[in-house]
Amino acid sequence: MIKRAVRNGFNARYLLMDKWFFGEELIRQVRSIRKGLIHIVTLLRKKETCFTLGGCQKSAKVLIAEAERKGRFRSCRKYRSTYECIRAEYRGIPVQLFIIRYGKSSKYEVMITTDMSLNFVQTFEKYQIRWSIEVLFYESKQYLELGRCQSTDLDAQIADATLAFIAHTVISLRKRFSGYETFGNLFRDIRDGFLELTFIERLLPIIARLLERIALIFGISLDELLEKAIADIQAREILKCILLSDNQQFKEPA
Repeated sequence: MIKRAVRNGFNARYLLMDKWFFGEELIRQVRSIRKGLIHIVTLLRKKETCFTLGGCQKSAKVLIAEAERKGRFRSCRKYRSTYECIRAEYRGIPVQLFIIRYGKSSKYEVMITTDMSLNFVQTFEKYQIRWSIEVLFYESKQYLELGRCQSTDLDAQIADATLAFIAHTVISLRKRFSGYETFGNLFRDIRDGFLELTFIERLLPIIARLLERIALIFGISLDELLEKAIADIQAREILKCILLSDNQQFKEPA
């Protein structure tokens, strides 16, 4: 999928991965694209994973213990954390490891990147972008029914996901200019607007056929019937209520 995206002109500098996807094969495949065009930024899932330093293999758990024992951690005030940077290899792939401890927590996380030129803050900020991606998928699934398409056709699945993301982009843009409204409220307002429009579009042809039938019963043309209706004040007000799409009568009662 990533290779297909690159072939179609979507050239990314980094692939931000959830820790569950960390693995040798995926990293090698990504790094092989366009001679290393894309770098990996992710967290380590298993502390038992081994890395090579100076010809010796050590697990992440051992590296954490050594860093803690030697007290080599640096402070990052910006993100209220301490960290240690280690350059190593993972199955022959050069990587940077950042052993991180947040605030007063005793738990350590290991952040990994294949871009050896990044420092801790740069790597951390790039990985933070994943949060906006998580929010995108969460809101798309909750409000836009992403992933509920039951078609067995791949093109239909792609179209369903594309439409969901387009809708999310439109709603997010409106949210930007209406900051006091939540995403859910905006979605419900837009959805109700579509439902209302659909209802009126279906109702108007029925009204037109009804008027034609009434005109036929009285032996006059539809134009003559409308002229008489417009001449009558009460009939004119009723027609206004029918034809105005924002009339409250067509909205469901609260």
